[in-house]
Amino acid sequence: MKSLLSFFAAVVLLGAQSLQAQWIQTNGPFGGDVWCFAVNGSNLFAGTGGAGVFLSTNNGTSWTAVNTGLTKTLAGFNIVWSLAVKGSNLFAGTHGGGVFLSANPATRDASWTAVNTGLTDKTVWSLAVSGSTLFAGTHRGVFLSTNPASRDTSWTAVNTGLTSANVSSLAVSGSNLFAGTAGGGVWRRPLSEMVTAVEADFSEVPANIIVSSQLIERNRPSDAYKAENMADGNNATAWAEGADGAGIGEWIKFGFDTPKKIKAIKILAGYAKTETVYFNNNRVKEMKVIFSDGEAQTANLTDSKDFQRILIDRDRPTQFVKLEIRDVYHGRKFDDTCISEIDFEFKE
Repeated sequence: MKSLLSFFAAVVLLGAQSLQAQWIQTNGPFGGDVWCFAVNGSNLFAGTGGAGVFLSTNNGTSWTAVNTGLTKTLAGFNIVWSLAVKGSNLFAGTHGGGVFLSANPATRDASWTAVNTGLTDKTVWSLAVSGSTLFAGTHRGVFLSTNPASRDTSWTAVNTGLTSANVSSLAVSGSNLFAGTAGGGVWRRPLSEMVTAVEADFSEVPANIIVSSQLIERNRPSDAYKAENMADGNNATAWAEGADGAGIGEWIKFGFDTPKKIKAIKILAGYAKTETVYFNNNRVKEMKVIFSDGEAQTANLTDSKDFQRILIDRDRPTQFVKLEIRDVYHGRKFDDTCISEIDFEFKE
């Protein structure tokens, strides 16, 4: 009798578990196909077959369309085949409109900008990210951009040996890019053949970022101008020093897990969110670059809202790089010195 009761109890328990293990439809987006997802923190983005991109910040309980600037390209429809996240930037591959970038997709002023220079096929089935490089799969093969979040974004075809050019899916695994094609199976190519050592995965280096100070403003989150903003791939965020005056002598220190040979430092030396914000704040004019062995060099920067490249004149590895502000271009409104992005190019 006891074993029989145990049997029925097990059946009831398994039945209860099977009732719980089921799919539940979220509260939208309704009325269309959902082709792709992308996740950035607690933000879930959905690309649809006609209504563009939707955002949910509450695990699908509610959805909001985020389509300002996203051009309708097919009979008045916004068809989004693919989505990809790089830092705080969101990229959308569309039908006939190419690739669009949103640097602020989860904010009230979210907007999209087409980034298609050099992209000869504007129907983008798939997207994949490797470090600072974005790959796009199209009817005409694979394209890559090594500066997808910059105003001067450009694309290059990387199709040598790819005889099935209709690339419906992409994935990065280890040191290879895989391309799934329509009717031609799966293809593989080493990233090193397409992306040089310059484009090393920034998520792996530096291991840490230390700053001498950080601006904290009233009525703003305490981490609004944190050091990590310089490595998030988003030109609309920035680190701001918090010292009195113009920030002369303030510094940033990038530490690496293992010593690195640095070829160049790429810097966006101001707050590049908008042109107004850029000129309202201080920008770096002169910077001292200091290495772990004590060697140093000076870099002079132009007053430009674009990335600048500091060539490193040495061949020895360094455990860290310390960047010290020596002079600034003064802001029209504020005396805070800001830097939106810093990236590194490494030697083999």
